[in-house]
Amino acid sequence: AARAGKCVVFVTITIDARGTVTEVSPTWQRLSIPSRFSDEFLDAVKVAVRSWRFEPARVVYWEKTGNDDLKYLGTEAISARTDVKFTFEASGAVR
Repeated sequence: AARAGKCVVFVTITIDARGTVTEVSPTWQRLSIPSRFSDEFLDAVKVAVRSWRFEPARVVYWEKTGNDDLKYLGTEAISARTDVKFTFEASGAVR
């Protein structure tokens, strides 16, 4: 671990309408700090993130009534994407 140095990995994760991670890929939005172990760290991130579960994103539907009140119609679960940052750094301790 001491030879690995510091490695920052940014990934984009896609979460489906059931809250399951369906895709993990390097993000184009942020710059990861590469190291000679970058591929191994990315693989570790993919394995870990695929076991995560989320409350799915939802679209809420409302209808405006005649007296300008809102009537709740329901929700629909949808897929969503988000970026996550992982920092790997040798600390001399195992956690």
